[in-house]
Amino acid sequence: MLLSRSFHCHLSLCLRFLPSNPFYISIFFANLNFMNLKLNTKFAYPYSVLSTLKRKIIRFLYMRKKKYIFNLSNDKKPIYFSTEDLYSNSWFYPRYSNGKIHERNITLKFIEVASSARCFFDIGANIGWYTCIACKCMNDGMVFSFEMDMDNFALLQRNVNLNDFTGARVYHNAVSDTIGLVKYERCEQSADLRLTSKSKLDKANSAQRVNLTKLILQS
Repeated sequence: MLLSRSFHCHLSLCLRFLPSNPFYISIFFANLNFMNLKLNTKFAYPYSVLSTLKRKIIRFLYMRKKKYIFNLSNDKKPIYFSTEDLYSNSWFYPRYSNGKIHERNITLKFIEVASSARCFFDIGANIGWYTCIACKCMNDGMVFSFEMDMDNFALLQRNVNLNDFTGARVYHNAVSDTIGLVKYERCEQSADLRLTSKSKLDKANSAQRVNLTKLILQS
């Protein structure tokens, strides 16, 4: 118990002077893990406890950041992503701070391809990373985004509205090549969606079918 109180006191003091920089945070936790290994098994903190402490510290340092700014190019207005909520904030920070880009190679190739495209479908759009980039690159094109989770859909809408992208059409739907009913769960730590079961729908409760050609012409 004495060791635990001393540890938390030391941790609280470190938090006051720890810079909001991923490099220093990584060093801090490397030392923290090393210290944990040196302790006797009876008093050592489990890895799960250290992981929880790390997440809480990162949240404390980065929750004051309300936006993530992605500069597409020097001649274009940047894209803004809201990070006011906990999920969006932890999605961007700290892994994409200091100029880092989500899926860098894919994103850069996507920008190159989308610049000459007229239509883009984002299936499983999540918070709208590729949706917003497509809207910025395709000046007169149409972007159709589908997201089945209600919470993620709300974040998708918020990011589209934040940038005033009028060429985006967002839908709260799941997309598949077959008709059926799926159940999913949200991972507690990362908020990732995982399918847990699948069954066929009754004809009376069938899912809505979408004609892509008709959808594009109507828009």
